[in-house]
Order: sequence, then structure tokens, then C-alpha cells
Amino acid sequence: LDAISTTLSKKNDESVTASSTSPSDPLAKYHKMLQMHIPRPAIELKMRSEGVDPAELDAISTTLSKKNDESVTASSTSPSDPLAKYHKMLQMHIPRPAIELKMRSEGVDPAELDAISTT
Repeated sequence: LDAISTTLSKKNDESVTASSTSPSDPLAKYHKMLQMHIPRPAIELKMRSEGVDPAELDAISTTLSKKNDESVTASSTSPSDPLAKYHKMLQMHIPRPAIELKMRSEGVDPAELDAISTT
């Protein structure tokens, strides 16, 4: 049993090392931190501690915001599933009462949220 846990921990260490030191994009981990909604000052502090210029974060965040704008536009124009945006809100862990309020303001019955959350 100890041999299995040792092997698994070595594999996890290797995967973390491989993903955090991506040679193709040295800013990939900061991009990931932005996607995870880590506060910008915390990311900048991490960058300074690792000798990376925090000004490079602007390029990452600009690219990220453009991608988010495109995805919001694409998802909001999807007439096939009118409840898709509420499902996404649930996935983003937005409080259920806030989602229900949004649904009421848009003329959607909040009872339909139960169908979304059970699937």
C-alpha cells in the first residue's frame, strides 16, 4: 500500500512540474490564475517573486477578456437552450437566490432552475 501511494505521489509531482513549467508559454500559469479568478494583486505579487514583469499580465488579461467577450456573445445568441446561461451561473457557483432573481427579471420561471440543477 505504501508503494502505491509513493508511486501516485511521484506521478502527481511530475504532472504538476510538467504543467507548471510549460516551455511553450512561460505565462501560462498566470493565465490559469486569472481564469481561476485569483485577485490580480496576488498574481502580480507572485510574478514579482518569480522575477516576471507584472506588466506582462496586461497582455494576458487583454487576451483573456477578448476571449470571454467572444464566448459571451456566442453563448448569448444561442437560441437552442434558453436556460443555458442559468446553468452556467450554477456552474460558476453564483448563489441560487441571485440566479432566481435574474430569472424573474428576465421573465423566466425560477422553477425551471430545478430542472437544470438536477441534470
